[in-house]
Amino acid sequence: MDEAKLEMRLVAAWREAAADLGIAVTAPVEVRDAAGEPFRCEVWVRDFGSPGGGLVVSARTERRVRRQLRGSGLSYCLEPTRARRGYDRHAFIAALIDWGWFGPPDARPGWWPAGRE
Repeated sequence: MDEAKLEMRLVAAWREAAADLGIAVTAPVEVRDAAGEPFRCEVWVRDFGSPGGGLVVSARTERRVRRQLRGSGLSYCLEPTRARRGYDRHAFIAALIDWGWFGPPDARPGWWPAGRE
């Protein structure tokens, strides 16, 4: 996968988040749009943001693949500003809680707040 156009600091931050938070992350990731055409993004986070997971993309990637993102059927968000500086456990947990958990109830991570469905 050609990573030249991707924000690798974002990829590294989410890989660190995956290891620390015990979540499933693919970074970088190749996604297909509604027509089946592949495109690359920085991060896919399973079980968060939508039933199919969520994409996290840099502003540059979002501009480059905006049409394809909209046709992917996945939720996506622009990189959290703090991610440019690296992994921040508190900020990443806050973002994941905001996006919502869509995985099986019994598979929620241990840090997920009690009573938050």
